[in-house]
Amino acid sequence: MTKAKRDGEKLSELLLELKNDYRKNFPKRVQSLRELTQLQDWESLTREFHKLKGTGRTYGYPEVSILCEVLEQACREGRVDAVQMQKVFSVFARMMESWEDGQFFHPHQDPEAQEIMALKGDPS
Repeated sequence: MTKAKRDGEKLSELLLELKNDYRKNFPKRVQSLRELTQLQDWESLTREFHKLKGTGRTYGYPEVSILCEVLEQACREGRVDAVQMQKVFSVFARMMESWEDGQFFHPHQDPEAQEIMALKGDPS
């Protein structure tokens, strides 16, 4: 085996480990979002959604980024409330269930995820 191939395998293993850690720690992030929602701390929620938006794609979970991009903007602009956030938590629960089953979560096929994505503001 060549050094390049060994290095590539090590990198693949590291990336898989990071992806698994992200998935394992995601419920803690959701709990933090729940607490911020109870406090109605929309500014902190905006920051947390921004972080999740960035890390989702990085760690191989683009569905997180898709939803959190909309949620970051909606929180910043005051277009989300506690009722809508309950839908977010339901979507995140289904998302985590999909991951546990080794499946990709398709937000465009989930009615509540569609409602969340409809919060996207007018880009003009």
